Amino acid sequence: MQRLVTFADSIAVTWEFTFDLDPNRPGNYSDEARHIKILDGMTYIKTICSFAHELGHAVLRHVESIFPHVNERQERAADEWAAHFLIDVEEYKLAEAKYGSRTDWIAQELGVLERLVIAFEGTLDRLGDVVYQGSRMGLGQYVAKFEVA
Repeated sequence: MQRLVTFADSIAVTWEFTFDLDPNRPGNYSDEARHIKILDGMTYIKTICSFAHELGHAVLRHVESIFPHVNERQERAADEWAAHFLIDVEEYKLAEAKYGSRTDWIAQELGVLERLVIAFEGTLDRLGDVVYQGSRMGLGQYVAKFEVA
Protein backbone atom coordinates (compact mmCIF):
# COMPACT_ATOMS: atom_id res chain seq x y z
CA MET A 1 0.00 0.00 0.00
CA GLN A 2 2.84 2.37 0.84
CA ARG A 3 4.23 2.03 -2.68
CA LEU A 4 0.86 3.13 -4.10
CA VAL A 5 0.66 6.11 -1.75
CA THR A 6 4.23 7.15 -2.57
CA PHE A 7 3.54 6.90 -6.29
CA ALA A 8 0.31 8.92 -5.98
CA ASP A 9 2.24 11.63 -4.14
CA SER A 10 4.96 11.62 -6.81
CA ILE A 11 2.43 12.39 -9.57
CA ALA A 12 0.50 14.92 -7.45
CA VAL A 13 -2.67 12.83 -7.12
CA THR A 14 -4.61 13.07 -3.88
CA TRP A 15 -6.67 10.18 -2.58
CA GLU A 16 -9.14 9.24 0.13
CA PHE A 17 -11.12 6.33 1.48
CA THR A 18 -14.88 6.87 1.40
CA PHE A 19 -18.14 4.98 1.96
CA ASP A 20 -20.08 6.84 -0.75
CA LEU A 21 -19.12 4.59 -3.70
CA ASP A 22 -21.02 1.72 -5.27
CA PRO A 23 -19.41 -1.65 -4.33
CA ASN A 24 -19.62 -2.59 -8.02
CA ARG A 25 -17.41 0.45 -8.82
CA PRO A 26 -15.13 0.61 -5.77
CA GLY A 27 -12.88 3.34 -7.10
CA ASN A 28 -13.21 6.66 -8.87
CA TYR A 29 -10.69 9.01 -10.46
CA SER A 30 -11.30 12.64 -11.39
CA ASP A 31 -8.72 13.98 -13.81
CA GLU A 32 -9.96 17.54 -13.30
CA ALA A 33 -9.36 17.34 -9.53
CA ARG A 34 -6.44 14.83 -9.81
CA HIS A 35 -8.18 12.94 -6.99
CA ILE A 36 -8.90 9.26 -6.31
CA LYS A 37 -11.68 7.89 -4.13
CA ILE A 38 -11.49 4.29 -2.90
CA LEU A 39 -14.35 2.45 -1.22
CA ASP A 40 -13.50 1.94 2.45
CA GLY A 41 -13.92 -1.45 4.12
CA MET A 42 -12.80 -3.73 1.28
CA THR A 43 -10.28 -6.53 1.67
CA TYR A 44 -6.63 -5.56 1.41
CA ILE A 45 -6.27 -7.16 -2.03
CA LYS A 46 -9.36 -5.42 -3.42
CA THR A 47 -8.18 -2.13 -1.94
CA ILE A 48 -4.69 -2.22 -3.45
CA CYS A 49 -5.98 -3.45 -6.82
CA SER A 50 -8.63 -0.71 -6.94
CA PHE A 51 -6.09 1.93 -5.90
CA ALA A 52 -3.62 0.74 -8.56
CA HIS A 53 -6.39 0.69 -11.19
CA GLU A 54 -7.36 4.28 -10.37
CA LEU A 55 -3.68 5.31 -10.45
CA GLY A 56 -3.62 3.81 -13.94
CA HIS A 57 -6.40 6.20 -14.94
CA ALA A 58 -4.41 9.06 -13.40
CA VAL A 59 -1.16 8.20 -15.19
CA LEU A 60 -2.96 7.73 -18.50
CA ARG A 61 -5.00 10.92 -17.89
CA HIS A 62 -8.33 9.24 -18.61
CA VAL A 63 -11.55 11.22 -18.65
CA GLU A 64 -14.97 9.65 -18.88
CA SER A 65 -16.36 9.57 -22.40
CA ILE A 66 -19.88 9.59 -23.79
CA PHE A 67 -18.79 6.64 -25.95
CA PRO A 68 -19.00 3.26 -24.18
CA HIS A 69 -16.23 1.70 -26.30
CA VAL A 70 -13.82 4.45 -25.24
CA ASN A 71 -14.67 3.88 -21.57
CA GLU A 72 -14.19 0.11 -21.98
CA ARG A 73 -10.78 0.68 -23.62
CA GLN A 74 -9.78 2.99 -20.77
CA GLU A 75 -10.85 0.39 -18.19
CA ARG A 76 -8.72 -2.26 -19.90
CA ALA A 77 -5.74 0.09 -20.08
CA ALA A 78 -6.07 0.98 -16.38
CA ASP A 79 -6.19 -2.74 -15.50
CA GLU A 80 -3.08 -3.40 -17.59
CA TRP A 81 -1.25 -0.49 -15.95
CA ALA A 82 -2.27 -1.72 -12.48
CA ALA A 83 -1.22 -5.27 -13.33
CA HIS A 84 2.26 -4.17 -14.37
CA PHE A 85 2.57 -1.96 -11.29
CA LEU A 86 1.59 -4.74 -8.88
CA ILE A 87 2.90 -7.91 -10.54
CA ASP A 88 6.60 -8.70 -10.60
CA VAL A 89 7.57 -10.63 -13.73
CA GLU A 90 9.81 -13.05 -11.83
CA GLU A 91 7.09 -13.81 -9.28
CA TYR A 92 4.60 -14.26 -12.12
CA LYS A 93 6.93 -16.76 -13.84
CA LEU A 94 7.18 -18.82 -10.65
CA ALA A 95 3.42 -18.75 -10.08
CA GLU A 96 2.68 -19.71 -13.68
CA ALA A 97 5.19 -22.57 -13.51
CA LYS A 98 3.48 -23.75 -10.33
CA TYR A 99 -0.17 -23.36 -11.40
CA GLY A 100 -0.14 -23.40 -15.20
CA SER A 101 -3.12 -21.61 -16.70
CA ARG A 102 -5.10 -21.34 -13.44
CA THR A 103 -5.36 -17.55 -13.29
CA ASP A 104 -7.36 -17.70 -10.06
CA TRP A 105 -4.55 -19.59 -8.29
CA ILE A 106 -1.87 -17.37 -9.82
CA ALA A 107 -3.76 -14.32 -8.57
CA GLN A 108 -3.97 -15.74 -5.06
CA GLU A 109 -0.24 -16.53 -5.11
CA LEU A 110 0.61 -12.98 -6.27
CA GLY A 111 -1.87 -11.23 -3.94
CA VAL A 112 -3.89 -9.54 -6.69
CA LEU A 113 -7.32 -9.92 -8.25
CA GLU A 114 -7.72 -12.49 -11.00
CA ARG A 115 -8.75 -9.80 -13.50
CA LEU A 116 -5.30 -8.20 -13.13
CA VAL A 117 -3.58 -11.51 -13.86
CA ILE A 118 -5.74 -11.82 -16.97
CA ALA A 119 -4.88 -8.23 -17.96
CA PHE A 120 -1.18 -8.93 -17.34
CA GLU A 121 -1.28 -12.07 -19.47
CA GLY A 122 -3.05 -10.13 -22.21
CA THR A 123 0.00 -7.91 -22.57
CA LEU A 124 2.39 -10.83 -23.06
CA ASP A 125 3.28 -12.24 -26.46
CA ARG A 126 4.08 -15.95 -26.68
CA LEU A 127 6.18 -17.32 -29.49
CA GLY A 128 6.80 -21.03 -29.06
CA ASP A 129 8.55 -21.53 -25.73
CA VAL A 130 9.40 -17.83 -25.29
CA VAL A 131 7.25 -15.10 -23.73
CA TYR A 132 7.88 -11.43 -24.44
CA GLN A 133 6.61 -8.59 -22.31
CA GLY A 134 6.05 -5.24 -24.04
CA SER A 135 7.23 -6.46 -27.43
CA ARG A 136 7.39 -4.07 -30.37
CA MET A 137 8.42 -4.31 -34.01
CA GLY A 138 12.10 -4.95 -34.48
CA LEU A 139 14.83 -7.20 -33.19
CA GLY A 140 15.45 -6.92 -29.44
CA GLN A 141 12.60 -4.48 -28.78
CA TYR A 142 10.88 -5.79 -25.67
CA VAL A 143 10.76 -5.06 -21.96
CA ALA A 144 11.41 -8.63 -20.82
CA LYS A 145 11.89 -12.06 -22.37
CA PHE A 146 11.68 -15.43 -20.65
CA GLU A 147 11.41 -19.07 -21.61
CA VAL A 148 8.47 -21.18 -20.55
CA ALA A 149 7.91 -24.89 -20.60
